[in-house]
Amino acid sequence: MRLPSATRVRHYAMIDDKLRILAAMKKTWQDRLTTIFLRQGHYALDPGNIAAYPPADITVERIGDLVSAESRHAAGQHDSRPCANRRNHEGDTTTA
Repeated sequence: MRLPSATRVRHYAMIDDKLRILAAMKKTWQDRLTTIFLRQGHYALDPGNIAAYPPADITVERIGDLVSAESRHAAGQHDSRPCANRRNHEGDTTTA
C-alpha cells in the first residue's frame, strides 16, 4: 500500500547504545536521521567505543529521559529544560 505524500515520514530517529550502528546509519541517511545515543549498557560506557566513532546528534543518559520529554510535550508543557544533551568525545556537554 502506498501512503499519500502528506502522511509519509520525512525524518527518522534512531536510538541505540552502540555508536558504531548510529554512525553507520547516519552515513547512509544523513540529514533525514537524528541519531540518539543511549548511555546505558556496557557498549555505551566503553571509552574505546566512544572515542572510535563520531558523536550522535543527541545523547540521553537513561531511556526514561525520552519518555519524560515526550510526556511533557504531549501535555503541552513546553519549557526550557533540555531532555537530552549533545556531547563531543571529550565529554563536554551543551544542551540540545
